[in-house]
Amino acid sequence: MSWKVAMKSKHEKVYFERGWANFVADNALKDGEFLSFVFDGYRRYAVSIYGYGEKEINDDETKSDTDYSPDSLDTTTIFVESVQVFNKSATSRKRANTIENPEAYLDDPNNISFETVVKNRPYELLVHEQFVKDYCLKFGDNIEYIDMFGKLTARTKKWGDQRVCINKWHDICRRNKFTKNDSILCEIFRNGDNVVYAIKIHIIRDGVART
Repeated sequence: MSWKVAMKSKHEKVYFERGWANFVADNALKDGEFLSFVFDGYRRYAVSIYGYGEKEINDDETKSDTDYSPDSLDTTTIFVESVQVFNKSATSRKRANTIENPEAYLDDPNNISFETVVKNRPYELLVHEQFVKDYCLKFGDNIEYIDMFGKLTARTKKWGDQRVCINKWHDICRRNKFTKNDSILCEIFRNGDNVVYAIKIHIIRDGVART
């Protein structure tokens, strides 16, 4: 679902104006949540919404019938799409880990790992803040995904609360043809200083591992 919003550029900064209030109200945004924006280079932003504590829940796409057109403003019209919603309400169900004995699928059973699933619009891979804190992980500006097709270098975005978002996840999803029935295990490779330099993707599909 999309929202039509006026966008204005001023002093090398971009501001959302009329129409943005509708997006905020429709998605019940609250203090402590943050939004991640992916710009398509033209007029569309994909927005991921994360709640405080960023507990991942089932894929959910927020909806709105809002269709505001700010023709009276001398601004660019964009569409803001609500994409991924995390921890938006107490009634939402958390997705439990589904992979039994995950260490059996790892290249090195001593490595740490986390499980994820396919989102509605999978632009970024999220490494949760609690996972980062639990293992005192550090991230540089770049990281490598490793899958059955080889390696892919991606950029990281580190937040103040220690959560980390890694781009190019949609490339990994596309070339591996992930489905929402797949379980995805992310194996962490780190050096002696606890700096993560690679994440290897293991796909458990119909009970069979594909790496």
